[in-house]
Amino acid sequence: MKNLKREISLSIDASGSVEQVNNYYAYGGLLNDVPASVDVQTHKYNGKELDTMHGLNLHDSQARQYDATIGMFTSMDPLCEKYYHISPYVYCGGNPVNRVDPDGRDFIIHYYYNNVEMTYTYMDGGANKSIPNNTFVKSVIQAYQYNKKNWIKAGYLEESPSILAATSKKYHVHIYQDFENKYSFGVRWNPNLGLLTETGVVLSPATSLDHEIDHAYQAQANNSQYKNDAKGPNRKDSQYDTKEERRVICGSEQKTSLANGERNNNQVTRKSHRGTPVIVPEITSTIADKAKTKQYENELYRRKTLWSSE
Repeated sequence: MKNLKREISLSIDASGSVEQVNNYYAYGGLLNDVPASVDVQTHKYNGKELDTMHGLNLHDSQARQYDATIGMFTSMDPLCEKYYHISPYVYCGGNPVNRVDPDGRDFIIHYYYNNVEMTYTYMDGGANKSIPNNTFVKSVIQAYQYNKKNWIKAGYLEESPSILAATSKKYHVHIYQDFENKYSFGVRWNPNLGLLTETGVVLSPATSLDHEIDHAYQAQANNSQYKNDAKGPNRKDSQYDTKEERRVICGSEQKTSLANGERNNNQVTRKSHRGTPVIVPEITSTIADKAKTKQYENELYRRKTLWSSE
């Protein structure tokens, strides 16, 4: 039987008798193991197999081995170049209470509950935990499902980076609530923020999320190309700032906006990497709320003033 963090906490036989009870320290060390032998059930912390051969006591986390005694992996994170501020050996960013590392590579979902950062992992078609009662988490999933439905209806399902990322165990996209954590990495998204472009098109928050996920997917699936087009010496593009922005704006953004009914066949979303943020009532909306947009602009100005004075 598993607890809320997918740790094997209880093993029973066919008759219902308890054979083994496991309790854990925060980083996965066993508090007790009844009986002491691990032969009854070798899967322990996070549901990973505990390899006791030669007394090493390492958890097999697929991408690498985890040592619960020191709370660290024994090899470097294969995605460590994405997160220079985190040790490549550290587990769950040093926060094992609120986070889970499902395959030794990454952790995904970030939201706040009573001002405490929490995580929730979502995989389309996977065995997901119950969705927390959190507006931001629900908005992310709703936006993804909305985009997916319309991509399928439009007939270009297999080309969607969002769907490829959400259905793959290999790629992990991190989504943060915009401006909640200025030290965050990955996709930052505001479920109430649309974008008014110079062509008169308003991109919904759902389309904006798909745009950002495309960048995140490219950074993992085609990392060398992403580095060249987004950060390399030849990255500049006279129209869209960088070649990476051109790729996304001229590619998935056009398809998603058309599938979501935000432009017609004779329009393009924009002819530059520019746009005016607008507040909309819901994640699929393209109707700007002028009063709330003005409040948002004032708040941005206030924050900019505070940041400049620090």
